[in-house]
Amino acid sequence: MKNSFRNLFVWEASVDLAVRMIGLADDLVARKRFAIADQLVRAALSVPSNIAEGEGRTTDRDRRHYLVQARGSLYEVETQLEVIMRCGLASDLNDTRTLIAKIGSGLTKMIDHRTPLSP
Repeated sequence: MKNSFRNLFVWEASVDLAVRMIGLADDLVARKRFAIADQLVRAALSVPSNIAEGEGRTTDRDRRHYLVQARGSLYEVETQLEVIMRCGLASDLNDTRTLIAKIGSGLTKMIDHRTPLSP
């Protein structure tokens, strides 16, 4: 594929984020926090999955839709991390927050580049 999703920074970075979240989820499961661990992994996996699915679509409208879904899932991960930190279940997630900000910025640029959705 000429324009493969694998060549996108946001896809590669979001895969890295998902791997980090799986590691954090393992720690949460060890502490018997099954629900938040499951939700965290599902949301984290959704980010690169939606980016890839969007890049497989043929119209800008469809691509944009999946990029918006990816950004929503990214915000979900960010919110779950905040809850996890406030509950004292993890600390020092500054590197992860920085990664999330970079992914979010990249997704927003990609979304803005696509043709706006018609009403």
